[in-house]
Parts: sequence; structure tokens; C-alpha cells
Amino acid sequence: MKLFLRKVPFFGIYVVMFIDVSYTFMKVSVVVLLFIFAFSLGFFVLLSNQQYFSNLVFAIIKTLIMTSGEMEYDNLFFDNQFNHQNLITVPYMNTTKALFVIFVITMPIIIMNLLVGLAVDDIKLVQENAVLKRIAMQVGNKLFCYF
Repeated sequence: MKLFLRKVPFFGIYVVMFIDVSYTFMKVSVVVLLFIFAFSLGFFVLLSNQQYFSNLVFAIIKTLIMTSGEMEYDNLFFDNQFNHQNLITVPYMNTTKALFVIFVITMPIIIMNLLVGLAVDDIKLVQENAVLKRIAMQVGNKLFCYF
């Protein structure tokens, strides 16, 4: 399907851009997933009294959502200071805040800007080579038709 879509004159360059950016993301995704897993473990250990981090799978999902920018600082630290069993939901406040600050600097700011920079670089390369790729695809089609 993608082979046919990228040969469409106006639409094709966007398909090529999407494919190139996807390949770059796949290369970087291992590092991003390691960071997400590491922060998830930290939040799971420190905030296991809260329902969002009560389970490792929930902690990974919540950390992934937090990476996109949905931090909910007030929900993590100030809402529900005591849960239904009268346990403090943030027992190690200073350590948790330090981990949270490191997370905010690392994931949404550094990692996301890195991904945007890599995507922009890929798109720039695709735009520079778009004419050559289009001609190569057209020549490939014509050669294929003759055989």
C-alpha cells in the first residue's frame, strides 16, 4: 500500500516523509523506552500507594502519558493526601519531587525535542532529495513495465 501511495505526485512526498521519520523513531525508540521503563520503576516504588502507580503496568502507562506532557503535578502530590487506609500517598516527598523534576527535564523537554529535531532533519533530507526520488520511482516503473 505504501509503495503505491508514495508514487502519487502530490501525496507521495508526505508518505516518504512519514516512512523516513518512522524509521528514525524506530531507531531511537529503544532508548526512549528504556527511559520510560526506568522512570516507571522509580515512580512505581515511590508512589505505589496511588492508584496510578499501584501496578507496574499502570506505572508504565502513566509515565508514557506523562512523557507527552500531561504531568498532573497537583494530582500526584496534593490531591488525596491520605487514601482510604489512612496511608500517606507520597511517603518520600523530597525524593519523589527530585525524581519528578529530573523526569520533567529529561522526558518531555530533552527527549521530545530530540525526536522533533530528528524528524525535522529527516524531512529536510526528504525535501532535498524528493525530485531525485520521484524520478527514480518513475524510471523504476517504466523499466518494470518493459519487462
